[in-house]
Amino acid sequence: MPSSHYQRSLPNLDVFVLNSNSIGDRQTRWLRRHLAASTATWKIVSLHHPPYTCGGYLGNPAVISRWVPLFERFGVTLVLAGHDHNYQRFAAKKGVTYLVHGGGGQKLYSLRNCPAGYPKRVVARRSHGFLDIVVRRGTVRLKAVNLSGKVIDRHVLNP
Repeated sequence: MPSSHYQRSLPNLDVFVLNSNSIGDRQTRWLRRHLAASTATWKIVSLHHPPYTCGGYLGNPAVISRWVPLFERFGVTLVLAGHDHNYQRFAAKKGVTYLVHGGGGQKLYSLRNCPAGYPKRVVARRSHGFLDIVVRRGTVRLKAVNLSGKVIDRHVLNP
């Protein structure tokens, strides 16, 4: 990692990697500036602590209050997080799809009902596995795969 937060760009794609362990003014100003300047079709944010999760943890209040408004305002397509050791995908809220995949190998956490005000959770699985993301000009294809190779979720994002 080149720094605690950074951006990587490919044609039509900007990926913003954030440090959710340190949600301060400096990083938030950086995020606002870089999201506002992005002209990419696809804007994907990756961070550790999810704004929305309903398992061993609930969403991070600082991410919700400081960064979610920026995700919504500047057209972020997808927010990827871990922290909760399970798989959850939420329906898009103001154009932003939120996905938690913390099933990389540690003990799995149980799932629970989500609080009022959260986006609707459309998929929830206690499963180890990985996430396959394919970005094309007109779509982003998401596929969550468990350790047996079974696809546990598929989703397509359109601009």
